[in-house]
Amino acid sequence: MECVKQLVQLTQEKERLEAELKLTGQKINEVIPQVEEFFIQSGLDELRVFGRKVRPVEEIWAKIADKQAAIEALEAAGLTEYIKPAGKSYNSQSVSAFVRECVNQGEDLPESFAGVIEINRVPKIKVTA
Repeated sequence: MECVKQLVQLTQEKERLEAELKLTGQKINEVIPQVEEFFIQSGLDELRVFGRKVRPVEEIWAKIADKQAAIEALEAAGLTEYIKPAGKSYNSQSVSAFVRECVNQGEDLPESFAGVIEINRVPKIKVTA
C-alpha cells in the first residue's frame, strides 16, 4: 500500500511541477519582447547576468507556403536529396539547413526558390551558461 501512496504523491508532485513550468514558460514569453527592446536600445551584443550569458540571436528557417511548389523548386535546383522517396513531401529540417548554409556563406538561394522557398529570420533571446 505504501508504494501506491508514494506513486500518487509523486504523480501529484509531477503535475504541480509541470503546471509551475508552464507558468514560468508563459512569464518568459511575456518578458522576451522587453529584453529584445533592451538589446536594441542598448546596442549590446550580449550581457552576463547571474553567471549566465544573455544575447539576441537570429534563427534561420526555410519558409514554405506550398508543398508541391517546394518539391518542384527543389527538383529544378537539382536538390532531389531533400525530397522524400515517395516524391510527395520533403525533409523540412534539411531544407532549412540548406537555407541556413546559403545565408551563412553569403550565397543566394537557387532561382527556382523565388516566391516558393524563402528565408524566414526569427529573432530569439538565448540564455546560456
